[in-house]
Amino acid sequence: MGFFPKKFQISSNNPKNNKIIIFSSIGGHTYYSRFDRLLERCFNLLNYEVIIVLCNSELDICQEFTHEVSNNNKISNNFKNLYCYACKKHGLKLFKNSNIKYLGDYSKTEFEKITLKFNEFISNNLEDYQKFKTSGICFGEHIKAGLVRYYGGYNNIEKDKFYKENILKFAHAAFKTFLSVSKIIELEEIHLSILHHAIYIPQGVISDTLKLYNISFYSYSMSYRSKTFFFAYGDTYHKNFLELKNWENYNFKNKNYETLKDYFDNKSINNQDWIDFTTKNDSKKFLHLKEKTKQFKKENIFVMYTNVTWDAQIHFKNNIFSNIFEWIDMTIEYFQNNPNKLLVIRSHPAEVYGNVQSRDSIYDYILKNHGNNQSNVIVIKPLDSINSYKLMSITDNFLIYSSKISIELLFYNKKILIAGEAFVRGKGFTLDVKNKNEYFNNLDDLKIFNLDENTRLKSYKFIYFFFFKLMIRVHLLSKENYSLNHPFTFDEFSYEEFAKDEGFFKAINQMIAKDNLISH
Repeated sequence: MGFFPKKFQISSNNPKNNKIIIFSSIGGHTYYSRFDRLLERCFNLLNYEVIIVLCNSELDICQEFTHEVSNNNKISNNFKNLYCYACKKHGLKLFKNSNIKYLGDYSKTEFEKITLKFNEFISNNLEDYQKFKTSGICFGEHIKAGLVRYYGGYNNIEKDKFYKENILKFAHAAFKTFLSVSKIIELEEIHLSILHHAIYIPQGVISDTLKLYNISFYSYSMSYRSKTFFFAYGDTYHKNFLELKNWENYNFKNKNYETLKDYFDNKSINNQDWIDFTTKNDSKKFLHLKEKTKQFKKENIFVMYTNVTWDAQIHFKNNIFSNIFEWIDMTIEYFQNNPNKLLVIRSHPAEVYGNVQSRDSIYDYILKNHGNNQSNVIVIKPLDSINSYKLMSITDNFLIYSSKISIELLFYNKKILIAGEAFVRGKGFTLDVKNKNEYFNNLDDLKIFNLDENTRLKSYKFIYFFFFKLMIRVHLLSKENYSLNHPFTFDEFSYEEFAKDEGFFKAINQMIAKDNLISH
């Protein structure tokens, strides 16, 4: 990748308030710091002054640290110093010609005040840390999200001897982030802010701080299709996209349906996504599974798709179960009491393949808590070569917590019962429940749920909008290479080349205009 020179070719228009802050934060997170560099170039070409915010190694811990790189769940100071040095070095090299501010420039006195409040808050009950709120921000939620990601799950982590120490590390990192961002905001007149993810620490705290100061911002993330990104206004896309409405006005055509069909039908043979967690399908294993299903009527067979237990553990208002384990436990108990029905549980392959390895294996959890002698509950391990999409052929009934596979199930006309938060929820295409009683009552009567033809056609419009309108393709990216520690490269580009990337060019200008929805 060619690093850009300091001088830029820019338009003659000079915006009145032309400062844009990109909270790259983690210079060593190469997927996102490199894309932040591309964003900086784009805004510079449109005559905006860009400030890059990086961590200067001051944070005690961040989302880059996980139990996999620890010694019995403890991050040693020596390792932390080496890791942070490398992270900072990469960021400074990448943004060598940039205007840089730091997540480390904060009031030590204010930090001590917040820390004292936190210590007093948890003095009687450590578990209260999740509820800690001060200065208008619920830091406890961010601490929990960071902690769960760090451990690769949340089951029994409170028994770890370094549990309290790790809570304090995430708390201190959260407070330092808040104070640093507050100082930057108070010193700079900002037109717009950009940050990746908007969850975990530091990014989740940055998001809430920007909200507190009424600073317009977009969070972004690599989306599913290759070379595409989500851009969400004022929150993480995990929450922002739950309230989508504009898709209803889109003029859906036959050619759009053909595009969808080609995309989904070719997933298993010519994948068009950044990352593919789908396992290959062993025909013998799948036939063996199908043999087990023959004693059950098709309408009495249910497939449950689980999530990795650490991912996006932030507060969602519509979760009716306290966590994914309660959902699994209570669902298994229901099937134990209904032996005429079959439950097939597909553990997520990302438990092993993901960028954070899960410590909470769904298969092991079920084996430990429910045994393996259940005649009507089948659990597929993460690496079992039974393809998640092949499972769609054995039934029309599917149980979802928050997996995005719900959108793909919708395309194949499946009946979907949503137990948590999912992007299809609330659109009229799925069974959305408000409490546990509704959930189990619908398990009794899921077979009666059918969409009429007009609603089915409307669902295709939503699916197309999600995959081909919200996911902004960036043609300026010239290469994908997962054998390296980043999935794309790009070279220096001019204003003319930027403008030719029409969808992305439009998206950047939509952000400058502070549009609520960034889409093609």
